Amino acid sequence: AHPDDENNKLLTYFAQEQLVDAAYLSLTRGEGGQNFIGTEKESELGILRVQECLSAREVEGTRQFFTRAKDFGFVESVDETLYLWDKQAVLADMVWTIRYFRPNIIITRFSPNIADLHGHHQSSAILTEVAYDLAADPLAYPEQLEELSVWKAQRLLWNVYQESGVKDIGGRVTPLPEHFSLDIPVYNRYSGLHYGKIAAESRNNHRSQAMASLIQYTPSVEYFELLKGEPIDTTVTNSL
Repeated sequence: AHPDDENNKLLTYFAQEQLVDAAYLSLTRGEGGQNFIGTEKESELGILRVQECLSAREVEGTRQFFTRAKDFGFVESVDETLYLWDKQAVLADMVWTIRYFRPNIIITRFSPNIADLHGHHQSSAILTEVAYDLAADPLAYPEQLEELSVWKAQRLLWNVYQESGVKDIGGRVTPLPEHFSLDIPVYNRYSGLHYGKIAAESRNNHRSQAMASLIQYTPSVEYFELLKGEPIDTTVTNSL
């Protein structure tokens, strides 16, 4: 939903370990957020946060996309969010991005089925489910097909954040039956660089939102839930 909602370590792992073309789509430019480093507000803040995003992507080696959705500040309501965003216009941008970038895997940062404290968050996941199907439909936004082709991603996943799972005494998430995991090592096998350090460097570019991140010198596990698409063979290690 916002420029700082991404999973920096996961994006870095995809781009620098798996060597795949990875991108982050932020529906808004974050112009409704706070500014801890300057006086820019609204559209000027949006410009600043776009530059922060681009700097983060440069560290990761990934790409950046946006839609026309406006960040109008904090709101809990999904209905209000989708109304003020102009749902159909934002969906058109999302479908265009999918058809242009042609991803095999699409991953949401939030669940379409679990309410979040911020209405923008759940709304972004709800729209992603819809856009996933529309991008493959030749009747959806046919004007785009003058320069692009329909595209069907193999899978739509939710990157389950730690707070949403069942935790054991040590604080680790116990995956639910529909979840599977992806192990991210401590060091990149090609460069030898520390993933925690790269992720922190990327995250720290969101300075206007005071997103300072400490380096985590441990392996990490990412959990996923399949929302749409082909079943996953969980017997294959680190397979999406």
